[in-house]
Amino acid sequence: MRDCATRAPRGTRAERLAGILVVEDEGVVALDIQKALVDMGYDAYAVAASAEEALARSEERPPDLVLMDVRIRGDRDGVTTAGLLRERYDVPVIFLTAYADDVTVERAGRVDPYAYLIKPVQPAELKVAVQTSIRRHDEEIGLRQRARWFSTALRSIADGVVTVDPEGRVTFMNEAAERLLGCGAGKSVGRSLLEMLQFLDTAGIAMAESSLAETLRRRPTTVGEARLPGVADGPSRPVTFTMAPVIEDGLVRGVVVVIRDATDQQRRQERLELRTRLIALESMMTGVAQEAGNPLPAVLATARASLAEVEQSNSAYPADEVLREIQDLAARVSKLVSDMRILTRPA
Repeated sequence: MRDCATRAPRGTRAERLAGILVVEDEGVVALDIQKALVDMGYDAYAVAASAEEALARSEERPPDLVLMDVRIRGDRDGVTTAGLLRERYDVPVIFLTAYADDVTVERAGRVDPYAYLIKPVQPAELKVAVQTSIRRHDEEIGLRQRARWFSTALRSIADGVVTVDPEGRVTFMNEAAERLLGCGAGKSVGRSLLEMLQFLDTAGIAMAESSLAETLRRRPTTVGEARLPGVADGPSRPVTFTMAPVIEDGLVRGVVVVIRDATDQQRRQERLELRTRLIALESMMTGVAQEAGNPLPAVLATARASLAEVEQSNSAYPADEVLREIQDLAARVSKLVSDMRILTRPA
């Protein structure tokens, strides 16, 4: 094994920084490939002739790309070694082979190589394979990073988020959705969403089925309301759910379902309705107090004056009892009006 000094870098910055390990047990072939890579502006920092050398070199400096001969020196061939490097360092691999038979290609395909190059390797083919492999791997890294961010964001929000495939089977469910639906962690993928919803009312079940069917036909987002069983024998919970199709290349690839626990919203609505009723009652009581309170002083005064005249006339007619009853009733109504005014007085 020998190294080749890197020449002045050429090409883009990403290409100049790409460290490439060449694993080839034919020394002349390895050095030719290494020189060609350096001439293209890559950092072909090492060559190796066996699996042990390749793993040792990768331990010292993980490569950005490996050019791997299918048949190398030692007990481990290139396919096995490529699998170990992919597993340990997530490094893309280009296979070099003089044997393009179906068995070799099928076996090599198990480690998902980025390209195949038939020896003797042509510089133009080498350049294209290296460029596309590095670009593809960078894109995959970016996609995985975005997927991790996306997954973290979905798992951290309070609403339940579920994705399903075109057959209605769950492909993703965040923890909030698992809590709402009473699913064990990680036991939701592959199950039917409609079986997991378990709405208490048949209307909710029918609505979910029709909503999912409509959404899979690329219809507008569907919003519905239903009730789910309570947790640990608790009261049932109202939920709202929204469905939207996931469209890719003009085809519906699945549906995103957002489920929200509407318990707090329902409580706020109930408090709002109660406040509205209390305001209406307060308004009614104020009106009653005004309507009943205005003539009461006159009624009381008239009853007192009439009672005084009756008592002075010594009439045998029992009008004094009637007037006293009127006076008592008026006094009771007056107290009631006073109490109503106290209740409706601004705080």
